[in-house]
Amino acid sequence: MLVLIIVGLLCAPFVWWYYVLYKYRSVNKIPGPKPLPVIGSAIAVGDTPQQFLCNLLKFRQQYGTVFKLYIANDLRILVSNPELMESVLSSNVHITKSNAYDLLKDWLGTGLLISTGRKWKSRRKMITPTFHFKILDQFLEIFNACGNTLVEKLSKEVGKTSVDVYPYINLYSLDVICETSMGVKVSVQQGENTEYVEAVRGFLDIFITRNFSTWKRFDLFFRMTEMYQTFKKYLKIMHGFSNDVIRRRREEKSKEKSRPLYSDDGTKRKIALLDMLLESEDNVTLSNEDIREEIDTFMFEGHDTTTSGIAFAMLALADNPEVQEKVYEEVISIVGDEQNVTMQHMQETKYLEMTLKEVQRLYPSVPIFERRLEEDWQIGDYLLPKDIFISLFIYAMHHDEKYFPDPEKFDPNRFLPENQSERHNYAYVPFSAGARNCIGQKFAMLEMKATIVKVVKKYRILPVPNYKPQLGLAAILKSYNGVCVRLQPREQKTMYVLTFLVTTIVILCTPLVWWYFTLAKFTSLKKIPGPPPLPFIGNSKDVGKTTVDLLQSFMNLNKKYGSVMKIWLGPRLHLMITKPEVVEFFLNSNIHLSKSNGYDLFKPWLGDGLLVSTGSKWKLRRKMITPTFHFKILENFLETSFNKQINILLDELLKEVAKTDGSVEIHSIINLCSLDIICETAFGTELNAQAKCNPKYVEAVTGFLEIFTLRFFSAWLRYPLIFRFSDKYHKYVEYLEILHDFTTNIIKKRKEEFKLLQSNPKVSEEGIKRRAALLDMLLEVSDNGKNLTDEDIRAEVDTFMFEGHDTSTTAICFVLYAIGQNPEIQKKVYDELISVLGTDYKDEIKFNQIQELKYLDIVIKEAIRIYPPVPLIERSLEEDCTVDGIKIPKDTNISIFLYGMNYSEEVYPQPHIFDPERFLPENQGIRHNFAYVPFSAGPRNCIGQKFALLELKTTVAKILRCFEISPDPSKPPEVGMCSVLKSRNGIHMYLKARNN
Repeated sequence: MLVLIIVGLLCAPFVWWYYVLYKYRSVNKIPGPKPLPVIGSAIAVGDTPQQFLCNLLKFRQQYGTVFKLYIANDLRILVSNPELMESVLSSNVHITKSNAYDLLKDWLGTGLLISTGRKWKSRRKMITPTFHFKILDQFLEIFNACGNTLVEKLSKEVGKTSVDVYPYINLYSLDVICETSMGVKVSVQQGENTEYVEAVRGFLDIFITRNFSTWKRFDLFFRMTEMYQTFKKYLKIMHGFSNDVIRRRREEKSKEKSRPLYSDDGTKRKIALLDMLLESEDNVTLSNEDIREEIDTFMFEGHDTTTSGIAFAMLALADNPEVQEKVYEEVISIVGDEQNVTMQHMQETKYLEMTLKEVQRLYPSVPIFERRLEEDWQIGDYLLPKDIFISLFIYAMHHDEKYFPDPEKFDPNRFLPENQSERHNYAYVPFSAGARNCIGQKFAMLEMKATIVKVVKKYRILPVPNYKPQLGLAAILKSYNGVCVRLQPREQKTMYVLTFLVTTIVILCTPLVWWYFTLAKFTSLKKIPGPPPLPFIGNSKDVGKTTVDLLQSFMNLNKKYGSVMKIWLGPRLHLMITKPEVVEFFLNSNIHLSKSNGYDLFKPWLGDGLLVSTGSKWKLRRKMITPTFHFKILENFLETSFNKQINILLDELLKEVAKTDGSVEIHSIINLCSLDIICETAFGTELNAQAKCNPKYVEAVTGFLEIFTLRFFSAWLRYPLIFRFSDKYHKYVEYLEILHDFTTNIIKKRKEEFKLLQSNPKVSEEGIKRRAALLDMLLEVSDNGKNLTDEDIRAEVDTFMFEGHDTSTTAICFVLYAIGQNPEIQKKVYDELISVLGTDYKDEIKFNQIQELKYLDIVIKEAIRIYPPVPLIERSLEEDCTVDGIKIPKDTNISIFLYGMNYSEEVYPQPHIFDPERFLPENQGIRHNFAYVPFSAGPRNCIGQKFALLELKTTVAKILRCFEISPDPSKPPEVGMCSVLKSRNGIHMYLKARNN
């Protein structure tokens, strides 16, 4: 019996081996090293991590981009070409990791790295929000603090012939992951908890050895080795460390005050990983073991992989000094002397980002990914059976000259947009791709960027002579003789002094040189009148420092120097025009379509949207967007939105009237109504701003426009470098963030609804056209023709959000103010409204009824003459031209001062008298056609003027039937000139409810 048992035990492996060969006979034609019975290709692969990598690369060179490898009775198909890589990684079926990852389960359990099926999907969905960009922004403070410690620790290695930076960076990365994702300071850089680092390193060495071993893979045999006792020791240390982190954070949370689920702005509060897991534990969805396995997973993935990335980045910079110098120059130009890096710095360091991508190409942190096939899979001529293992050999693909010419050369320019577009999308996948891509890749890139910025600012990284890293294939890529460089402090003091002196001379001389060069350029305009300018600052002293002063000073200058005058805003010459004949020439031109360079100050907010763009881009967008303001769409807007939102406005005004016997500031209330209207009509999103009364966006618009105007007319603040040092810059950044967040949320919300409408047209097939003409059209173009990027869409949404609500609000408020100042005219308007619309102000106004309000129409025109919503229109000349006998050179800024023209006695006799009859047909015929252009004219006239007038008439018609209005004489409007006409102190009106 004993003999039979022994024979059976000896024969069983061979029986199993030939069974495996038979099972996988369909892959016999796939090349690969010839396996030995039972042990497979284990001997050919080697015994050490260095041999593993070296031999796999040899096999790849010998057998091609697809080859097979038996490790004992496990068959692996190693793949290293982009087409097959895409097929596997983009699959939603083959998402299960191979059995090699089972060797990590003693440590990581079935956390996100290893789990599959429902558990993986549930955890992925749960954990993803903890890497939201707003949380990453908060982490920068920790990156800075830990990075400062790293730089300080490295200082003791300065001047040495060689330093292995890997251990330093390993401790730094562990500090970072614990304090960011876990919310616990472990201070390993200060010498605490270092045994955890050693345990991780040792455990991974054991893991990779077992993975390529015939016998040690099996627990029964592994337990008989000396290695097993060491393995248990490492496990105890690692689990003890994680348990301690969880315990400490749980204690800290119990002492903290409970925080609300939603933040002040109404968005869901973002929390870091461990806090989210503990909160899930409170809700009884996760056990303590569940929490620990996710913490162990992210402790491993979040510190060891980034350590590899940062260390090899330093090595690559040492070996490529010209690249290092470019990185350093970029860092100094963007970060300068600032101690801490910001998210804006990180977004601007484009060359550093390309450099780190090239590091990940040459030294991918994770050199191999593995999957198990969930079903049979056809790969070229081969049918691979279910349950076979696919090894995605990233390292080999990244070093293939077919995809990366001269692959061993370090060249960040490979990742310029024009070079990336030539490669297959899956030729570079250091963070995996598809459904199981690395959840923390943005975190990793941000950490690597922040670290390299700190290091290169402080040290010049030099190579160690005759040193070459001994790369090995562990779970991550490692150098088994360390990552060795030399560190040299940057001699910055002398350079700074010299740079300061040269910069000072340049700063002092350049403006004067530029000034006299500019004067020479515009000598043909010498005879045009205007205030005498000072060198470089021009007429800045003559135009005032507030929006109110600006408007008044321009009116005074216009009166003094006439209808064509020149004014210098810093070194920029503007011809200010209030003569209709000259206005016609410029607005009617098909050549001079570009806005002046002052509009560039809008670009951080509005991008290259319709207001700011020019040339072929403007023509294409204008043609694309024009149909969204078709009268049929406007008619639908009136029925579905204007009436409803203005009725809500009336309710809000009635509430305000009930609260006080005094006047009501109407601008802030009407502004919210206009915002609701533009969002519901053009963007298909119900904002309910009037109900929520959240003025953040409105305040940000007002604040941004005031800063825009002051910069536009300033000699100094126009320049970004100088502006950054002004007291207004931080507010400006805050306003921009509010504005962009607002529109981004609107686009995101509508995108989700738009997908629903596309997939289920029955929901509201006609609703797309009726309710969100503009945004839905942009999304449809983006989906179908791929002509628009997300940034393009946001630029147009920002543009129409601004033009569609702020100018409309200004027009409505000033029209009401002008009517309130003239009670006899108000009476005539009211009589017309009652005769056409009836007394019930809540009744729906029809499109044809609006056309019948002829007297209201001329009243509105006269009010807009006195208070033009856009007081100034700007153009930049595309070529030399002669106008009115004046030769004007190319690049001159033309300022069409509508406000000044509207108050010119030559154009409008007694211009300060409110007289709607100026706009009777017989009186209009007397004036020049371009004497009244509140919505501009010609090719670049306001695309939304019909929308604006329809909203304006409907709002005025409803308000005047609900209230008798009059101005508050104690609070006259302080009218100032932003990009739109504004009253600095609002519009204060008495509203008396009518008894209809």
